[in-house]
Amino acid sequence: MIEKLPPDLDGEGVGFFLDSLEMLIERKEKMFPDVQEYILDHKVSFSGTIFTLNVTAVPITEREKKV
Repeated sequence: MIEKLPPDLDGEGVGFFLDSLEMLIERKEKMFPDVQEYILDHKVSFSGTIFTLNVTAVPITEREKKV
C-alpha cells in the first residue's frame, strides 16, 4: 500500500496513514477476532488529506483453516 500513496504526500501524511492503518488492524483484532477472510483486492483513494480504503474479501471456511 505504501507504493500507492500519492507522491506529494509529506512525511506527516504518511505517518498519519500508517498510524490509522495500525489502529484499524488492532481494532479489528480486538473487536472481531473470529472474523477471518482472504483479502482478494483493495483500493486506496485519496481526496486531499482524507483516504478511503475499500477491500474485497471472502470468508475463510473451517476446512481451509485446517490446511
